[in-house]
Amino acid sequence: MNIGNSANIVITGSKFNVTITDPDRHIIKAERGISIFNYNLVAEKEGQYTITTKNTGNSDLTLNGHAQTKGSVTALTGQMMLIVTGIIVTGLGLRLRNK
Repeated sequence: MNIGNSANIVITGSKFNVTITDPDRHIIKAERGISIFNYNLVAEKEGQYTITTKNTGNSDLTLNGHAQTKGSVTALTGQMMLIVTGIIVTGLGLRLRNK
């Protein structure tokens, strides 16, 4: 995650333990023996954050959430240029094939 990006994490189940660590492996949040967990993580460091869940109950866990990706304006511009170029080349190819 980039600095300032956020991730929303929701876990429900009978009983579980959950730990969230930052890229330096320092614990940000740790809970034990809970059945509902809702946390909004905001990245203070750039890198890979880890969410570890251990099911200690007798039913399945449900994990939901979403996070921002590392995309940037430059990456989006490059992808859009590639799509437009592909459309133009396809159009020219179809036009030349019809003649």
